[in-house]
Amino acid sequence: MNETTRTMSITDAAPRLSELVAGMSPNEESSLTVEGKTVAKIVRRHIGHRRLGGACKGMLTIIKEDDEHLADFKVYM
Repeated sequence: MNETTRTMSITDAAPRLSELVAGMSPNEESSLTVEGKTVAKIVRRHIGHRRLGGACKGMLTIIKEDDEHLADFKVYM
């Protein structure tokens, strides 16, 4: 069992589930129980920023015009 595991009844957790998850640290676990037996676990995972295509558009400086190599960068320009 993870050192940062919190245990609570599913009945107590249900009305404040979004608050419970928002207050968890990455990799922290919460065990949800029914009649004292674990029936589910919530594990907060770190989710990085989603990278979008074209995010670096305009950040490339072309020092020498060279049509042969510029073709490789056409999508970014």
